[in-house]
Formats: sequence, C-alpha cells, structure tokens
Amino acid sequence: MQFEGLKELIGSIDWEKIADWKDVRTGVIVGIIAAIIIGLWGLLKKLLLGKRLYAPPGQYDYQDGLPALAAKAKRKLYKKGRKKLKKKDYDGALGCFNQLAEQEKDNEKLAALEIQIGNIFTYKRSFIKASEHYAKALRLARKAGDPEGQASALGSIANTYMDRPAASGEARGENVRSAVTNYLEALEIYKKDEYPVEYAMTRNNLGLAYMALPAADSAERAANVRKVVECYKAALEIYKKDEYPVDYAMTQNNLGTAYRNLPAGDRKS
Repeated sequence: MQFEGLKELIGSIDWEKIADWKDVRTGVIVGIIAAIIIGLWGLLKKLLLGKRLYAPPGQYDYQDGLPALAAKAKRKLYKKGRKKLKKKDYDGALGCFNQLAEQEKDNEKLAALEIQIGNIFTYKRSFIKASEHYAKALRLARKAGDPEGQASALGSIANTYMDRPAASGEARGENVRSAVTNYLEALEIYKKDEYPVEYAMTRNNLGLAYMALPAADSAERAANVRKVVECYKAALEIYKKDEYPVDYAMTQNNLGTAYRNLPAGDRKS
C-alpha cells in the first residue's frame, strides 16, 4: 500500500512543467514534493531495513465489566471518559474515571477502573503514578478472585518498569528484573490456550525485557538472548502472518535482532 501511494505521488508530477525553473512557484512546489518523497522513502527504509529494532511493550487495556456498568449514568460517564481518552484529553478522561471509582463498590469493576486510570498516567508518562494504580488494581483483582484482572495488572506493572527512567545502570537493571518477574507471573495466568492474544503480547514483552536485562559476562548475556529467542518464537505461534500481520512482522523483526545477538555457534544451530 505504501509503495502504491509513493508510485501514485511520483506519477502525478508534471515533470515537463517542473523543468521550467524560471517559475519560482514551481520551484517551491518541487521542494515540497521532494521533501515528501524523501520523507516517505526514509520511513520505508526504516521499516524494511529494521532500523526500529524493538517495539514498546504492548498496552494492557482491561475493561471487563466496565461497558456493562449497572447504572445508566455510570455507563454514560464511562463512555464519556473513553471518548476523551481517544481524543487524548487525558485530564478529562481522568476526571471521568476517578468519579466512577469513587462510586464503584464492586472490587472487580474497581480493579478494571484502576487499570484504566493507570493507563492514563502511562500516556502522560507518569510511570510511578501509573504503577501505583496498577498495584491497587492487582490488590482489588486478587480480592475479587479475578485472574484476568490480576494478569492485566501484572503486565501493566511490568510495562511501567520497562518504561520508567533510571538514575543509573544499576537502577535500570533492577527495573528490568522487576519487569521480568511481573511478566512471568502474568504468564502463569495468561495460558496459551485460554488467552492466546494476551499470551503472545506478554511473551513478546518478556522477550524485550530479557534483551534489556544486564548481564555479568558474555555467558550470561548469551543465556538471556536464548530466552529472548524462545519468547519471540512462542509469540509467533499465535501471531500468524495472515491473522496478525503487524504483530507478526514486528515479532519477526525482533527475532532477527535476537538471532544477530546470539553467539556464532548458536546462530549456526
């Protein structure tokens, strides 16, 4: 599709008119068209050559029970919050969800709301604050006996550890290790047969975490990269090319990067 669009753009140019450089306006148009073409080509090269080696962790957006809130006023307020979120009016969405959280007594629904609130703080790049809401969601989901809510909260907590800035390499290492722990705990719930999409996303995220995990020596680094390969292969069991083309391409790209980081002997095998 992107190639076709580029071909159409190039084909629409009147090259004979552009040859007349005495026309200043034409010169300006040429500059704009050239900039567009160069920009598009640069984007295509990045996609095709794999310049973007890693994708950001997938976002867990657990909403179980929320679209079917008992009271009509609650449903209306929830929909209003989702609309504001879609428009990136984060403060407006936060106001709606906080108002709902103050009224909600059901632990399962409240846990889902806390994840929504945590997501907003993630979008605002307030990762510590987001983590606090995800942790509250985890406590509520456990209290409610809601495994799916627990897994979503655990994955979300792990994402904040991957995203949050660190003052030192040691602090970054601790964050990544915490992310790995939470992803693994989420995978105890997100079984492949029961939650295939969530399983694949968490496997992919775990692979990103293992790739970022500090290692004491080359042997430990190689062991981490082997785990990365295992994670991406597991994700690709779900991310089939025809069903999830974007996720398939992203994970294949990540897998290729992981293979390039393996020791030479492992790559041959």
